[in-house]
Amino acid sequence: MAESKAIARAFDAASAYDAHAVVQRQVADWLAERIVAVAPPAPRVLEVGCGTGFLTAATLPRLVNPDWLMTDIAPAMLARGLAKHPGVRGRVMDGEYPDLPGEAPFDLIVSSLAVQWFGDLEAGLRRLAGLLAPGGRMLVTTLVRGPSRRGMGRTARRVMRRESGLSPGRGAGLAGRDPAVRAAARIGGGFHARAPGDRGGDTA
Repeated sequence: MAESKAIARAFDAASAYDAHAVVQRQVADWLAERIVAVAPPAPRVLEVGCGTGFLTAATLPRLVNPDWLMTDIAPAMLARGLAKHPGVRGRVMDGEYPDLPGEAPFDLIVSSLAVQWFGDLEAGLRRLAGLLAPGGRMLVTTLVRGPSRRGMGRTARRVMRRESGLSPGRGAGLAGRDPAVRAAARIGGGFHARAPGDRGGDTA
């Protein structure tokens, strides 16, 4: 947990973050398109590692009556994000160790460029997946380099095998022409929590 506290301190320079977060904005916009495509009406949404609110801003206005919960390990980042979205709820939380009594389950769990900070990615994703409602989906982008992309795919499949009721999503590389964005992030895998007997489609 000492490492988590160090990460929180590093990201608490929220006022300077926005000016330099070009790739983060682009990836958030890309992920927002995928979230909107699969979101049900009035979704209960958990955002992990919200930062100053790029993904929230790109997604929230396009959803029908969402109940959106922003979370971040850095209080200053979360405060800046909540200031931009006064109708949204927020909680300081380490996304690798979600602590949300009375909040789950969620229809959507989303995270843009945050899970690369998890000490144990597989265990962290598994804990988050356990907060999904039947039929819920988890959509995550993260930073990878070279062969790590294949490793992310293997991690996603292990999480799906070990977390009861999860079916595999269709992982996809970042679309678009910007090579910086394509190099910086890849979708790590989607998770679709199936109810017993549900043979519906997977994540997009």
